Amino acid sequence: MQGILRWLLLTLFAGAVSGWAGNELRLTEFTAGTNSYSNVIITATSGGRVLIEYGKGMAAVRVADLELEQQEQLWEAGLVSGALGQRIERAIAKRESARRKADLKAARGPVAPAPELSRESFREQSIARLLAAQIRFQVEASDVELDRETLLEQFGARKLYGGLGLIVFLLLLRMLLFFRVCRNAGARGSIFVVVPIIRWVVLLDAAKMSKACLMAPILAAGSLFVPPHLVQRFPRADEVWLICIGVLWAITLLLYLVWCIRFCRAAGRSGWVALLLFPPVIDFLALFVLARTGGRSEFVSVGSAMKKPALAV
Repeated sequence: MQGILRWLLLTLFAGAVSGWAGNELRLTEFTAGTNSYSNVIITATSGGRVLIEYGKGMAAVRVADLELEQQEQLWEAGLVSGALGQRIERAIAKRESARRKADLKAARGPVAPAPELSRESFREQSIARLLAAQIRFQVEASDVELDRETLLEQFGARKLYGGLGLIVFLLLLRMLLFFRVCRNAGARGSIFVVVPIIRWVVLLDAAKMSKACLMAPILAAGSLFVPPHLVQRFPRADEVWLICIGVLWAITLLLYLVWCIRFCRAAGRSGWVALLLFPPVIDFLALFVLARTGGRSEFVSVGSAMKKPALAV
């Protein structure tokens, strides 16, 4: 009777082991750390381990302690699954991606040095192309990769997608605040403030400024893309053209400061709020302040009503 019970227990144990194992991997040689095994049969067990059967006995090895090459063999044989299998799959994909990038970098050859920002280089190509070459050289020299796999590996899916979601939310919030301020200021077509370029027509209308003010930033941005051969026909034309570019950008910054002041006044606030509206990131504080007001017309009407003298009885 006891023999039958032992036989049943051994049968149940073997069935449990075979259920954990599922598949098996037969190799002529397998290395686990400092140990090498010959003519092995590898099966999976619980707890992230594999069971190695070889000529002299059996050994249990943790998969996490193995090299990536051995982990890949076990993963391809179906002996590793779950979270551990996903980690091994990501590590294999990362290794293959690094190999592909190394092959592409070797095929491109050494990084060509970027041209210096000088008068001589300006005579050969436009300022925009020079700046693009400088940025491209810095990115390639520092071996910066901005693809999705690299970003996921560096920050993780939660941080990466959470950061992108936060950026989208802040952009939508910024558009909403501008729309509210423009509507309070009585601007026409305030809904178009969400369109990237047309929005400045609405913003100028809200600040009671002429649309001709857009010519300065348009010319300043376009001057960066002008080919240099157009200014080489006259003596010292490159120096004059650089001065013109500097003047256009100075006028653009001045007009932007004037717009900040008039935009704040149109929203019913003091021009000093423009000190918060002028910087790129801190302008969120100014937009929150401007969005809470009811527009300049309401302030003027309230002020004029308070100045009316009381009727004599």
